[in-house]
Amino acid sequence: MSTTAAAGTRIDPRATALGRRNPAVKLALLLALSCALLLVTDPVTPAVLYAVALGAIVVSRSLDVRTLVRAQMPFLMFGTSIVLVNVLTRPGGAQIAIGPVDVSRAGLALGLSFAARAMLIGVLSIVFVRSTDPARLMVSLHQQARLPGTITYAVLAATRLLDQLPDMMESIRQAHAVRQPDRAYRTAPGRLPTLRMSGSPRSMGAAAFTVLVISLRRGERLAMALQTRALGSGPRTFLNPVTVCRADALLAVGVVVVACAVVAWSSASGFLTGPAALVGR
Repeated sequence: MSTTAAAGTRIDPRATALGRRNPAVKLALLLALSCALLLVTDPVTPAVLYAVALGAIVVSRSLDVRTLVRAQMPFLMFGTSIVLVNVLTRPGGAQIAIGPVDVSRAGLALGLSFAARAMLIGVLSIVFVRSTDPARLMVSLHQQARLPGTITYAVLAATRLLDQLPDMMESIRQAHAVRQPDRAYRTAPGRLPTLRMSGSPRSMGAAAFTVLVISLRRGERLAMALQTRALGSGPRTFLNPVTVCRADALLAVGVVVVACAVVAWSSASGFLTGPAALVGR
């Protein structure tokens, strides 16, 4: 499912090697790694996994470097806040001096561990979203994960509706600007007239309300169309079925092997700690 947004044309996720992999397999790997990280409380293990994930993303060209760096900024700020909260609020244990402040060594270690975990899950989630086509994801979940058709088709219809919201908002703002001819257009020397859209809270609120009304009407029509087509009444066929191939199995095995190798190295080096380490802190 490819859409054209106001900023340009969305790149087909299947243009990359990771984008051609089965979405259900990628989602299962992401959930498995996220759950496994809950059992790790040292900062070294998730940091090494994070470095390995970044290297794999760059080498496979699943994301360009600029997009990858920009996408990491929110998670970096979130991770920094986690470190500060644990450093400033977790009492007990040995103290270390960071500048003029003495902080808990245990709080710093746990804060860094949680921050590295958040960064790792964040970068994996970003790659999953950017390399997965929504339609293929729902078809894959329906075929491989046995997700009911009532949910599959409803989510597909809602995704299509959400994809149209930016274009709809832009068109409505342009229509509102045209209704004010005395200040709708502006001209510059040597240039054609361009449409000037107001960015005031009132005009933005009016456009947002119009988008809401139109979306509700479209949603109602979609629900009626799905109901009249006997949604969920029986088995359905797909124009482009999604299957699990050998490359998907190799991806799953490779991710599991690399993760286990990092955990084994961390354990042999004495870095690995689990939830039991929290009891003594």
